[in-house]
Amino acid sequence: MRIKTNRKNLDEYLKQFDMLTVLSQMGIDAVNEFLGSPKKDFACIKCMFHEEITGSFVIDLKHNTFKCFGCGITGDLIDLIMLYTDYDPTPLGDNSFDFFEAIRWLEHAKEAE
Repeated sequence: MRIKTNRKNLDEYLKQFDMLTVLSQMGIDAVNEFLGSPKKDFACIKCMFHEEITGSFVIDLKHNTFKCFGCGITGDLIDLIMLYTDYDPTPLGDNSFDFFEAIRWLEHAKEAE
């Protein structure tokens, strides 16, 4: 059976995940790095892709998207998993994940909750 995939279906799928929880499952202690923010739907943490003193990695908790205002990296939850596995070192494995591997990892992480 073939599943039709489009942006709307993907956005609906990603709504079931909490980005801070996924970061924790990836080995990133986002809760302890949480620096607060002026709005409750956003979190600001230190970016895992570059060294910084103050946090510039902003997470939109409502839409599961992110943007780092330090290095300019941006995307959604799938992009984060693919980028993080491409970054060395990573606790998720030795190889970079493609889109489908990132989805499989999310499904596995959801079952492990």
